[in-house]
Amino acid sequence: MKKNLLTLALALVASVVLTFTACGSKGTTTLAEWITTEEAKAAEEATNSLLASTGMSVTLAADGNTFVYEYHLPSGSDYSSATAEQIAAAFDPVIEQNKASVENLFTTFEESYGIKLDGARFTFISADGTELYSGDVPNN
Repeated sequence: MKKNLLTLALALVASVVLTFTACGSKGTTTLAEWITTEEAKAAEEATNSLLASTGMSVTLAADGNTFVYEYHLPSGSDYSSATAEQIAAAFDPVIEQNKASVENLFTTFEESYGIKLDGARFTFISADGTELYSGDVPNN
């Protein structure tokens, strides 16, 4: 159940960000600039509104030309006893299921802003601020 909720939430985030970027202007020249725009803030707010019922939230960030989705998991999501393999087994399929949306994001950013993204990173952060897992989807 937790995995299905996470998969749905990630898909929603990818599509909300994609919707906002599809409306973009070419006024920004780097991903770091785009992250500070009102458009990015609106995408993050809209996404967090959709995620509110799950207890999760997302922060959009840039790491060079890598688009970063920082997922903040709700309290009660306890992974403290999970092994690294169990955590990877929980989050890797979620990232895999969202590759198509991320690939659309790559295309949209290049067409709307002239920014070729190096990739997208999904980072999962526990309620206490500990990074649980991070996985990248490269822009091939």
